[in-house]
Amino acid sequence: MITELPSIPGVGGTPDIYYHEINFIVELVSIITFFVVAGILFIHKEGEVETARKIKRGYAFFAIFYVLCRIFFIVAVWFHSEPWSANSYDFFVVVGYLFACLGLTSMILVVEKYLITKTHHVFTIIGAVMSVLYFLAIIGILTQDLVLYLSYVSSPLLTVVIVFLYLYLAVKGAAELRRKALAILLAIAFIGVASIIDGESLIINIGVMLESEPLILDLVYSIAPAFLIIGILVFLKNTY
Repeated sequence: MITELPSIPGVGGTPDIYYHEINFIVELVSIITFFVVAGILFIHKEGEVETARKIKRGYAFFAIFYVLCRIFFIVAVWFHSEPWSANSYDFFVVVGYLFACLGLTSMILVVEKYLITKTHHVFTIIGAVMSVLYFLAIIGILTQDLVLYLSYVSSPLLTVVIVFLYLYLAVKGAAELRRKALAILLAIAFIGVASIIDGESLIINIGVMLESEPLILDLVYSIAPAFLIIGILVFLKNTY
């Protein structure tokens, strides 16, 4: 996830079609899908062992926190210059990154607690520290600019950690666990690619390239949320 800049007349930024038109509808579908998946993961299956239920609960929190991040990114683009803040855009983005960090950390937590205990919660602690830094920026103790620079490291780092942990499970786990780990890696790949496509540089550059083709641009902007839908459904299929 990389900060998407709001459109600023005479300066540049995201085209007005971003988070509007068809791509916004697809984004809404992805948001609803994430919430539905979280609800399903909270459902206790008959005969399910307690450990499996707790792992699913951690995954459900990942889905909830991640989609809250997406919602605040939308709010940031829509309300990027509110009178109550010198830069409300940065404020909303930092809140979004806090939720993203919490979501990734909740996923790392269940892996370290129930699947790979040899790491002694080191990566969970890293995620928790990063989450605290985002929170301190939100309440004004740290500058938002500083924490936004941190975002270029935190989300990719935590994502790499998750990939590393599931690669370990795919190599060391039993047959069924290995299959699920590989499937979850595929889901993470879809979500990760969506985040890259939805990044600042691509959003702006594609907007410039397709400025005269609004429908095509709208459809291109729909790819990221479409990938998110695919990713979270693959994730659900292999975790519920």
